[in-house]
Amino acid sequence: MSLGADQRGLSYPLGIVQLPTKPVVRAPRPSRQGAGIDRGGIESISAPDLLDLEVPAPEMLIEGLWQVEGCGYLAGEPKCLKTFTVLEMGIAINTGGLVFGQYHVKRPGPVLLVLEETKLGEAKQRLEWLMRSHGITAASIQDLHFLIQQGVRLDREDHWDEIRDLCARYSPVMTVFDPLARMHDGPENQQECMSPILRHLRSLQADFHTAVAVTHHLTKPGAEGSANLRMGHRIRGTSDQHSWLDCALYFTRKRNERRVRVESEHRESPGTEPFFIELEVYETAEGTAAQLHSAGATAGSASAPAIRPRITTRLAESPGGLNISELFRVVGGRKDRVQSAIAEMVLAGEVVPRSERRPDERGTQRWCKVLYAPVYVPPLTRSES
Repeated sequence: MSLGADQRGLSYPLGIVQLPTKPVVRAPRPSRQGAGIDRGGIESISAPDLLDLEVPAPEMLIEGLWQVEGCGYLAGEPKCLKTFTVLEMGIAINTGGLVFGQYHVKRPGPVLLVLEETKLGEAKQRLEWLMRSHGITAASIQDLHFLIQQGVRLDREDHWDEIRDLCARYSPVMTVFDPLARMHDGPENQQECMSPILRHLRSLQADFHTAVAVTHHLTKPGAEGSANLRMGHRIRGTSDQHSWLDCALYFTRKRNERRVRVESEHRESPGTEPFFIELEVYETAEGTAAQLHSAGATAGSASAPAIRPRITTRLAESPGGLNISELFRVVGGRKDRVQSAIAEMVLAGEVVPRSERRPDERGTQRWCKVLYAPVYVPPLTRSES
């Protein structure tokens, strides 16, 4: 049985794709470097040869968040923005942009997202919302590929064959499976059921040089003493899952709080201090937009960097400048955060304010502050100088 047999070959807008109809030649499993004995694909290597190998230092795919070719989990409590984060990371990696408006992508490239819990229309809507906040079009994410509710099962060999075919076709720098609970039928707390899945995921990373991220759940706070456990020990299921990962992001949220706390873990690279993210949904001239940005303890200062790209884009589209009210309307979001971002950009020389006489809503000429992109600033008049 093949995935998506009833809709094979259909392409959807915004880079959403189904499985290919033609067989794809699979990438051969690469052999390990170094001297050794090759018997049935298992190779040994001597200590001197191992010490002579030039092994590069771990590189970051997303600064402070995820390693190049790293395997791991985005694990969290329900409704903690895990799927939004998957889409945010996919867009940023594909375009070379920022994750959460703050973390730089070090190695842009194609991304493959396997979504089993998100409906097709829901994925399209969320993607459009995030695209508007990033200021990009569909042409910018042609290498962002999706499998949406195709019935992918990670405990079936024939499904792994098709996943490997897709990785051979697209060469993704990251492959994401969201969520693990919808992609297998075995008990998560039994190692003999989970080990084959983890082995397949690690093989995908090794054979196709792709980072692998899997969304999963954390146990409830306080369950079986979990409140005192390390976050990795709260990953639901067998403890082998924590031993398997190279990097992870853990998502938790307190009751009645909008912000989500994110904690990172890395086996070989320095991570980031725990931080908060927040989803902000607002209206723009093109329609609804959503921005997933880092959020500080106080409104304004920490989130202002996430708003600055939107201000830059709108002013670049407005050679005649925009007054404060016009900018609020086209940028969207909370006014205190927009004001904080404007103040920072003025100090940095990214925005130039001018006092000009312009008609108000009733047509009366009044003095107001007009903001310009530096390239569009008009010369001073005699009255202004």
